[in-house]
Amino acid sequence: MGEALKHSFPLRKVSIQNEIDFVRCFSKDLWEKPVVLFIDEFDLLFLSTSSVYSDILKTFEGIKNSDYTAIHSLVAIGHFGLLKLIDKSSPFKFTSRIRVPYFSEDQVLELFGMYSADRPFLNPLSIKDIAKHIYSKTNGHPGHTVLCGKIINDNLVSTYGGGPNQFGDLPIDLNTWKNYYSSSFWIEARRKIKVMGYLLFNKSAISPLDSQIMWTIYFLIKYSFVSTGFTIPPSILTNCEYLLEEGIICQECSSNDLQCKVHFNFTSDFVRNYMMIILRDNLSKLFPHDIISTSILYKGGYLNMYEIISTTFNRFIPKEIIRLSFTNSFKKNGFFGSMVVKRDDFIPQEYPYHFLLFEILSILLSPIYVIIPDASTFSKGENETKHRSDILITGPSNYVIEIVASHSQIGQHLEQVKTYSKKTSTPVLIIITVVNDVNNPKLWKDLPSVIVSEKEVNIIHIQHDKQVNNFNIQTNQ
Repeated sequence: MGEALKHSFPLRKVSIQNEIDFVRCFSKDLWEKPVVLFIDEFDLLFLSTSSVYSDILKTFEGIKNSDYTAIHSLVAIGHFGLLKLIDKSSPFKFTSRIRVPYFSEDQVLELFGMYSADRPFLNPLSIKDIAKHIYSKTNGHPGHTVLCGKIINDNLVSTYGGGPNQFGDLPIDLNTWKNYYSSSFWIEARRKIKVMGYLLFNKSAISPLDSQIMWTIYFLIKYSFVSTGFTIPPSILTNCEYLLEEGIICQECSSNDLQCKVHFNFTSDFVRNYMMIILRDNLSKLFPHDIISTSILYKGGYLNMYEIISTTFNRFIPKEIIRLSFTNSFKKNGFFGSMVVKRDDFIPQEYPYHFLLFEILSILLSPIYVIIPDASTFSKGENETKHRSDILITGPSNYVIEIVASHSQIGQHLEQVKTYSKKTSTPVLIIITVVNDVNNPKLWKDLPSVIVSEKEVNIIHIQHDKQVNNFNIQTNQ
């Protein structure tokens, strides 16, 4: 700030080293008119220690209540977290909030057009294509759009020489940008948008098992793969308020003649991608360090999937995430496979097992095998039917893993994994069952009939109790 004042007022002697210098610099007798102070990237204060930003906020509050300073008002500008910065016990308060609207596609094109106009060596048509791609990723979020432009300028234009090559061609084009975005962009971008990550994951938490961190991991595991919108149960909607406030998720309403159905979605692909990055960073803290040093288990030259899955569930799976994901059976007493399910019994859901297994196998089997989630869709019969395998493992031998947590759907999942396996891979079907009565030996011995009769597919039946402390893992092979 001191350097900026020197530039604007070269005849003044300006030196701001501490809060006292700051207050003196804006003494009323040094200014002819009231001053409105604009502070950009105000949210970066969140990355400082609590004592630092507490002192800064107290200084601003002191200025506001002083009759001796020229500062009339303060305008704080930031991408995320301005309201989160203000502790409830702090005397500092924002009097009004202005939400900057997202750029339209035309505005993004105009912004990058102005950028290329100042750099005649850039091809305006290619910059326009890049701008359209950026808009498709950021949805016009001002901060993220400008961040993409800054990274292009710093890491692509300068890298390619800042001018035309000997043939007069453009140093960068759409493919250059797309390749960079998919390979190296996030390494640079995550340094500049750390605030979003700090907001989601409590930086002051002593343990990665902090309840807010665990809840956020659970939320992202559940919804990050959803691209068409999702509903949020009223029971956890309060926990999501800050996600709405900070522009991480948005509320959409699809209406018909009878009612308006509220859905939520991530505000852009950019936000969703970053959510996945910080999710994996924090999720990795929950995995034991010895995953990397664990030997890959083989049987007859092939992966021993039973031993690998057993080891994963017994040693590596974060039990806390699984516990969060259970849902109650909302039906009256009925059958779940051959087990009686009561209304208040816990029913497992597939998405956390899918995500966690993918992450663990990616560490355990790397680099010999490549692990791919959501491997395939294809047509079947006259009507196009999408068949999705949960996890595809490629390497010296290929495997497809389908996870099912509802016994009523075992047959459907079994046919899907068989159909896909005929094309490429050895099929593995994992059936998840939660044993609600840990002291009932009959439940622990209960097996879906398919596990006894099926010979073509390797079926692994995983039973565990509600606390995810006791496992019973069986296979048909």
